Amino acid sequence: MLFTCRLCSRQLVPSLLLAFSLLLVPVAPGLATTFYVDSVGGSDGTSGLTPETAWRTLAKANATTFAPGDTVLFKAGCAWSGQLWPKGSGAEGAPITVASYGAGAKPIINGNGAAQEALLLHNQQYWEIGHLEITNYDPAGPDVDPYRQGIRVLGEDAGTLRHIYLRDLDVHDVNGSITVGRDQGKCNAGILFDVEGTTAPTSFDDVLIEGCNVHDCERSGIKLWSNWGRSCDQADPALHTNVIIRSNVVDSIAGDGINVHQTAGALAEYNLVSRSCYRTDKANAALWTWASDDAIIQYNEVYQSMQTRDGMAFDIDGCSQRCIFQYNYSHDNQGGFVMVIGVPDCVGGGPYSKFCNDNHFRYNISQNDRTRIYRLVGKMWDNYIYNNVAYLDDTNPDWVEGLYCGSPAQWADHTYFWNNVFYNTNSDAADFRLGASANTVFDYNLFYGNHPAGEPADPHKLTSDPKFVSPGSAGVGRDTCDGYKLLPGSPCIDSGMAIAANGGRDFWGVAVPWGATADRGASEAGGFPDVPSDHWAYDEIMACVAARVVAGYPDGYYRPDNEVTRDQMAVYVARALVSPSGDAAIPDPEPPPSFSDVPPDHWAYKHIEYAVRQNVVEGYDDGTYLPGMTVDRGQMAVYVARAMVAPGGDAAIPDPVPPATFPDVPDTFWAYKQVEYCVGQGVVKGYDDGLYHPEIVVTRDQMAVFVARAFELPM
Repeated sequence: MLFTCRLCSRQLVPSLLLAFSLLLVPVAPGLATTFYVDSVGGSDGTSGLTPETAWRTLAKANATTFAPGDTVLFKAGCAWSGQLWPKGSGAEGAPITVASYGAGAKPIINGNGAAQEALLLHNQQYWEIGHLEITNYDPAGPDVDPYRQGIRVLGEDAGTLRHIYLRDLDVHDVNGSITVGRDQGKCNAGILFDVEGTTAPTSFDDVLIEGCNVHDCERSGIKLWSNWGRSCDQADPALHTNVIIRSNVVDSIAGDGINVHQTAGALAEYNLVSRSCYRTDKANAALWTWASDDAIIQYNEVYQSMQTRDGMAFDIDGCSQRCIFQYNYSHDNQGGFVMVIGVPDCVGGGPYSKFCNDNHFRYNISQNDRTRIYRLVGKMWDNYIYNNVAYLDDTNPDWVEGLYCGSPAQWADHTYFWNNVFYNTNSDAADFRLGASANTVFDYNLFYGNHPAGEPADPHKLTSDPKFVSPGSAGVGRDTCDGYKLLPGSPCIDSGMAIAANGGRDFWGVAVPWGATADRGASEAGGFPDVPSDHWAYDEIMACVAARVVAGYPDGYYRPDNEVTRDQMAVYVARALVSPSGDAAIPDPEPPPSFSDVPPDHWAYKHIEYAVRQNVVEGYDDGTYLPGMTVDRGQMAVYVARAMVAPGGDAAIPDPVPPATFPDVPDTFWAYKQVEYCVGQGVVKGYDDGLYHPEIVVTRDQMAVFVARAFELPM
């Protein structure tokens, strides 16, 4: 089943082939039980163990305490009124599963406002729930009972609650108050992970919300919240960990679309958020972080956010640090592209001051967003906005809006705009209004079209046409953004500022060569001319470039057919061991040099010495390393195998199990053990003739394949 956006009838994210099937979990035979529920043909007086003896009501399911590995199946095409709250918890490797059986529409759990939640878990863990339709609409409206969720997963004074997976759920028509309730009504939501309680720090770990369709909810779509999160009186927060929010469609939401709040290391990717924030008297945003550390927000699309108080597509909000927003597409949002906001110091001091710092907003695209493109508010410092494209042809926003927050007024400090493209052929009114924001740095940006009075000086400014393929042509879908790629001859190519730790890839996944000057904008033109996208090792080469293991030559070529030498091989494995930090993470060696032919002024001296200390390389009996000698497939296996177990050396490589995999690498071969280890780890393969050919000299494309596989580099 492919998920389809009901606004545009397009299929979303091919990875969402989520025709829900029950997960096979390792449970001891005879301990796991499957229960069936049928609202038409079932009876609560039967066992529930077969479709023919199915239970009938939610009350029967709610009165049952399920055991690890159990499965509860609701019949397709059936509907139930009231709250579903099954009891019990699963265990690691044996979650409790809730799904459907039979042909037809998803089973409906209709809360009808009879309870706060249509589906509730309370201090429970190890549940996987999917393929249901959930609604909780109270005809009396929120004035009678303002608290309302479609699904609420609640922890209360319970410590760490683990493994809650929600997949392929339709959650809609949840009418809670937009002002009354936890977090000013924002916890009234389609899907809510919530923590209450006051005696024991509580949080969720291993949360997956994937492939869900959430629409027509008040006030939020998907939200995480916690009493034990970061706040003025909570200096040591218990943040939610290992949270993934992926490939969901969130549409027509009164307030916030997706709240990545009170998390550490969360990932939100491939989501579509549309028509959020339609109650204009409250501050909301479409997809945003609050009080979160190290979140990654990527590959999302947001459009038609419908308010201007906030109303932007993305928001890096108070008490967020080290968050990365990358590869996202924003268009036609009333409130703008992105806000970075630090809230005021805590009243009375508190155990710490609030903050928003060291966040990165990069390689994103905005088309015809409104009101303001970039908004900087309040107490925030050291935030980085680079390699983005913002295009205007029928809107009138401010390019940058700076605002104060708190009393006395607090303003943004040290915000860096690098390598961005500001493209405006429409409005002379689009200006830069920074207010009293301090130390706002613009460098290596391109400003094209109309030039307002407040346009920054920018020491390396360009004002020429960036030569996009087809600017303004994007529609609905990240796959419509190719018009923002660069044409040959674009002034953006190789004219940008080199930025360390920039993610290594552009909006389209093209590697950004870290050893050369970057392009301006969200596109890195072309990669390497001699490594086209259909090159057999393209993915592995680009993965090595992104991981800062290899770089191109100064002329922009990669030269995949060049043979690899022993000094180059030491460089590759040394960088792989510290990836993605690059050469700066390789410590300077202590004298004296290990080899007579690799003195301190040798270009690969510190890499070779580091590889020696990691027990990856050895010299020859005469005290030399022979750095210029080529590396064959036998030697390559030794380098890579030792690197995978570094610093354990050969002793850490397990002895192979006979027989030998290749006739030309018998157990008497000098590198037999290392070749077999690489085979077992999926790093190397033989040739079609069944041989390994250890004598063949390795080339740069082959080296990239070895290293990318060995270190499992993202591709």
